[in-house]
Parts: sequence; C-alpha cells; structure tokens
Amino acid sequence: MPSVSSCDIVSYPFSDHCALLLSLSVPDVVPPGSGLWKLNTSILSEVEYCDLITIAWCNWCSSVFRFSSLAKWWEGGKSLIKGLTIKYCCQRSKARSSGRDILVHLIDHLKVKIDGGSSSCVGPYHSALAELAKLDLEAARGAQVRSRARWVEEGETSSAYFFRLEKKCGADRWISAIKLDDGTIVSSPAELCAAFGAFYTSLFSATSTDPVIRASLLENVSSSLSPDMAALCEGHPTVAECLTALQGMARCKAPGLDGLPMEFYLKFWSVLGPDLVNVLNSCFDTGCPSLSQRRGIISLSFKKGDRLDPKNWRLISLLNVDYKLAALSLLVAFRKSSIWLSKKTRLAGSLAGLLAKMWLSSMMLSNTLPPLMCLSLFFR
Repeated sequence: MPSVSSCDIVSYPFSDHCALLLSLSVPDVVPPGSGLWKLNTSILSEVEYCDLITIAWCNWCSSVFRFSSLAKWWEGGKSLIKGLTIKYCCQRSKARSSGRDILVHLIDHLKVKIDGGSSSCVGPYHSALAELAKLDLEAARGAQVRSRARWVEEGETSSAYFFRLEKKCGADRWISAIKLDDGTIVSSPAELCAAFGAFYTSLFSATSTDPVIRASLLENVSSSLSPDMAALCEGHPTVAECLTALQGMARCKAPGLDGLPMEFYLKFWSVLGPDLVNVLNSCFDTGCPSLSQRRGIISLSFKKGDRLDPKNWRLISLLNVDYKLAALSLLVAFRKSSIWLSKKTRLAGSLAGLLAKMWLSSMMLSNTLPPLMCLSLFFR
C-alpha cells in the first residue's frame, strides 16, 4: 500500500504479546500552525534543572546595571530562562529517546534468550519491561495534559486515545471560513483576520453616555472608603502580597506569550520573586509595563451553533503570569478594605476584583495610570 511507510513487531510492556507498529501516511485535515512554546512543568521537579535556573539567575542579577530600565532587564532575563529551558529539554528528550531505544533492544535480546529456554533471563526481562512501561506512561500523561482531558481513570494507559483527542482539540480551534454581514464567505487568513478584527472592534468600541444620567448616578454614590481603609489600597505591592496572589492562581493553565506558567514562578519564587516585585513596582512608577506584559495571545474558542457566524466564537486572551500577578496583587490589597466595604454593599468582593482587572487593562492599553472610582452596581 502506498500509504504504509513501515510495519514492525515491537516489544509491548502492557501485555504478554508483542505489538504491531504500523506507520501510515495520512494527510492532515487541519494544517498545523507554528505553535507557541510552553514550559514543561514536569522538569520543575528535577534538581538539575532547578540548579541550572538558580545559578543562571544569580549571575543575571549582576547585569542589571547594563540596562536602561528594570523592565528591559526583566525581559532579557525571561529570554535567558526560555533559552536555557529549551536547551535543557532538548538534551533531556534526546537522552530519554536514546535510553528507550537501548531498553527496547535489551528487551528484544532477552526475549530471544527466553524463547531459547534460558530461564535466568526472565527476571531481567520483566524488569526491563517495567522500565519501558514507566517511559510510555509518562508520554501518555503528557498527551493527557495536552489533550485537556478533564477526567482520567487511575492507571489509564490509552495514550493513543489522548493523542487523537489532542489533535481533535486543535481541529476544533481551526477556523476555515467566516460569513460577513453582507452574506459573503471569506476563507483566506488575511480576510479572516480582517473580519474578526472588524467584528470585535465594533463589539468593544466605546459608546456615548447620557451626561444627565451619569451625573445623577455619581451624585447618588453614598458609600466610600474611610481614609484609613483607602490608605491600605495605596502604595507598591509587597513581596508577601504578590506571593499570596501567586499561590491563589489556578494551576495547570495555559501561560501567555513568554510560555512561563505560574508553577514556574511558584517553584523559583525565593530566587526571582523579589526581583519580579521590584520590576512591577518600577512599572507602576513609570506607568508602563514591560514589553511582554503589554502583549497577549488572542485565541478564539468555538461555542456552539453556526461555525460561520463570528458571534459563536469566544474571544480568549492569554496573558503572561507576571502581568496577571500585578493585577492579583492589587486585588489582595483591595480585599483588605472589602470587609469594611461589604457592610455597605453586597458586591464588595466582586467589585474589588473587577476594579483591579479594569485598572490593569487600562494601564496596558494606555500606558498611563488611570484614577480609580468604585461604583456599586447591581445587575442580573
């Protein structure tokens, strides 16, 4: 068959029988994109990698005087971490692949000995199969993470299912065509970007408000923070506040453009945490976050209905963890006064979180520090 590229009988550690490995050349239904780099959180438990990052960052701290701002120095440090991590993972993957090949050859050799009547090779043979099973289970767990499987049975080893699910998730995000307002259907990448850009620009554009109603609303604001409570919300975020915010982040979430998840910052907080807080405070004073903190990955997730209708695609923005940490640290500060404010309004906690996100969003878009006002709004 022209679509069959290879066919081999290989060792299979999860059964008493050998496995048939058949490689087929099937054209991709959805052409793969270039992809984005994400740190593999499994390496955070390896001492060699932790020592590598710790030593590299300590050496990097001595180069801060060579940069015009802490923001630029921080960007260079993240690039250094990314480069070291990619190099480490490439070497790690190459070593594991070579070790697996040696293990497979050993298993084949022991199987021949056992088939020839050598009972002394049974013990080493089963030990080698157990080691091979560990490697394959680790690959299956990686596929489970990438496939976004929410429910996994204990000891489940159907890695082929998760690899297919991983490809299906990629296919679900593929946008082949979109229908415009005039009924025409566009399919080229440039036209798709222009169509979605026009749709979301219209959706998120500011509209004029009634000045009379606005003035009436502001005149009826009866609750405000006391001077002491307001003072708690002022000033720079502290290391303790940022650590509290970091520990409250959800785990196993997709990172932003820099590829560094919250697990990385939590693991190396004692190494680079104080430096990150200094960078955030410097950005607070200058009113301008670093370059990567002002950028995000915009992804579209299909909800339901007609795939040609842009209204059925949900906009998702993936922001860097260091940027989100700044927003959450403000939320930690605002929550200090939310207990006092909750006596006057039922939405104090929600307003504190909304206020922090709106403030950081405005700072990212305008590079200025907008004034804050807390309004108690009730809506369904």
